[in-house]
Amino acid sequence: MTPPRALMLGASLRADLRRWSEQSAPHEACGFLIGRRIGDTSIVARATLEANVHLTPLRAFTVDPVAVLRAHDAAAACSLHVIGVWHSHPASDSAVPSAADTSSAWPGHVAWIVARRQSRAYCMGIDGLTPLTSTHPSQRRRRACTGRKRTGSQRHDEPGRPGA
Repeated sequence: MTPPRALMLGASLRADLRRWSEQSAPHEACGFLIGRRIGDTSIVARATLEANVHLTPLRAFTVDPVAVLRAHDAAAACSLHVIGVWHSHPASDSAVPSAADTSSAWPGHVAWIVARRQSRAYCMGIDGLTPLTSTHPSQRRRRACTGRKRTGSQRHDEPGRPGA
């Protein structure tokens, strides 16, 4: 599968990622982007906040492997997928991937970085992490997915996402 060229992420989810990043500072915040791929666009329907279990959370992030499995299970229960990860760079004004971000990026998955003054989407492809076009979704009705409740993480569903 070719990497996506665009990411659709709604304003309320962007606000949640920003709020979670600010609340976690000075540590890096992290979580998953849950949604689906349509054509060359990854569409985020839900985001989670996970515990950063890295030994130096001021400079890096690691999500507990059990949380990774839970995220995949919860997404599948709603006919969705983990389409990427998000994390913050609380000590930086720009959302530029670090060397660690590049080396740990999942091929074909989105990486959304929240910095103090900007946020940006990237995707790991043949040429490394490349920027994605980021768009806001139109507000449409959606069917609710209750999925199973996950302890130890927060989840936010994007209103107006079809089929989420």
